[in-house]
Amino acid sequence: MVKYWRQNSIDIVLYLDDGFGMASDYELCRKDSDFVKKSLKEAGFLVNIEKSVFEPTQKLEWLGITWDSAQFCISIPERRLNDLLQSIDEILDRFLFFSARQLAQVTDASNVACGAYTVELENKIFHKMWNELERCKSSTWREMRTIEQALLSFSTLFMGKSLKWFTDNQNCPKLEA
Repeated sequence: MVKYWRQNSIDIVLYLDDGFGMASDYELCRKDSDFVKKSLKEAGFLVNIEKSVFEPTQKLEWLGITWDSAQFCISIPERRLNDLLQSIDEILDRFLFFSARQLAQVTDASNVACGAYTVELENKIFHKMWNELERCKSSTWREMRTIEQALLSFSTLFMGKSLKWFTDNQNCPKLEA
């Protein structure tokens, strides 16, 4: 179906049974949407009208992410963030003590992004997506860069405080200040 739509100049992305189409203006988007809906029915697909959005819009949730073409941004819906926080709370409630390795299973520096958070200082969060060059660096480099960037990000919170930093990377030194 995607090949057929694209041969008919429809800009569309499909993931399993969820599609996302786009066009340069409302009228073209409306026309493309009608074409996709009609071709699905003609091919024998059962379209769930209640879960589908065939009316052109500049903001919608697709695959758990809010896509906003008016503001040129994507975001995670608040309910998803609340679900994540609830899941983290449930994990924390199950353990009286977390080792650095257990903690690393919740947050870490990966080959795509990194993040850190403060435990007792206003629960601040730092996160960053790696650029193409950074993605090619070693895991130790990314872990050390995460620590550096997080320390810079939280520097005003850390002034005058004792600090202990945990990492799951065996090549990174233990940092205590």
